Amino acid sequence: MAYLEAGQRQQALADLQRAAQAGNQADVARVLFAEANKMNTQGRFAEAESLFEQSAQYADAELKPQATFFQGYMLFRQGDAIARANSTGSLAEARQALDFFQRAKPLLESGTNPQKAQIVAGVDQYIAHQQAVIQAAGR
Repeated sequence: MAYLEAGQRQQALADLQRAAQAGNQADVARVLFAEANKMNTQGRFAEAESLFEQSAQYADAELKPQATFFQGYMLFRQGDAIARANSTGSLAEARQALDFFQRAKPLLESGTNPQKAQIVAGVDQYIAHQQAVIQAAGR
């Protein structure tokens, strides 16, 4: 934990992996989940997505679906940022955003969250919109 607080992420992750192998998987999952939440709050969605993914690997049956959902939500947030910034209808940016949304959807669907249905519906709308941008750019 001290390495995480000091910003030495690789060393912290190595220590956490050793702790998980020693049998402290649930604790490691909770630490990774908490750290991922911090990254989300700071707008560091790619880092948060990675930490939520690692948290899900070690999590128990209660935490795993939450970590999976938030991993998908971090992918959604990355795609959302690209889509919102794409005011010119750039084909490359639309494809990049679409990739994030398509990767996010199955994780969101398999995870748990009170707002799951609303967020998945939003992802479906973003997917349709990005596909429309791609189709229009291809003309």
